[in-house]
Amino acid sequence: MCTAIPKDLKENGLDIVAFIESTETLDEIGEALVRSNARYIILCDNPDRTADVYFGLAKRQVAVGDGFVWLSVNIPAPPEDADVKYGKDFMEHAKGIVVFYSNTTTTNASDILYKRWKDKMGEMYNLTDSALIDTIASNTMAIYLFDCIGILTMGMDRLVKTFQPELLASRSLQVYMNSTLFQNVGYHGVYLDPYKLTDNGDHNDGWSFGPGVKLLWIW
Repeated sequence: MCTAIPKDLKENGLDIVAFIESTETLDEIGEALVRSNARYIILCDNPDRTADVYFGLAKRQVAVGDGFVWLSVNIPAPPEDADVKYGKDFMEHAKGIVVFYSNTTTTNASDILYKRWKDKMGEMYNLTDSALIDTIASNTMAIYLFDCIGILTMGMDRLVKTFQPELLASRSLQVYMNSTLFQNVGYHGVYLDPYKLTDNGDHNDGWSFGPGVKLLWIW
């Protein structure tokens, strides 16, 4: 996703004025944001780091608030008490963040698969709260990893049916182990249905951006 979105932006005539590694310190990220003078900021990282960057800068009153539009691929969800980490008044400076997902909708197949996943999660970890499992699905990489394994399994199944299974234990099939093999295996996933990959090997979730804005990319 973090490589597919910039590619789509470029194809639609949008300028990314800077790329910033989210592993930089908050002071370094804040300074880069001020220098870039970008209005739209896309944050592509896990929920924990998304919270650290966004709420941390909000607490510093840097590049957050009126005049800035933040977009994120994940909900900012700190693992610990946010009041303790960012201060009790941090929400006064946080002016909102847009969390965007793919433009696909759920299908009957994805709904059934998600229910099976929830049932298995409850069974494995002794979870009885359905809402808690939904929260885990929303705030972690669990669903992405689940679908990743599904695509990997179906891609490997193709190789088994095409070549002798014994060859999987050798390196002779390594030449086929690329994104092309897994690009469209006919997998109906939870996150996407059908689940296809782009030429870069990212999931093809149909991001669409229009021209006319400048963005800064944090990942």
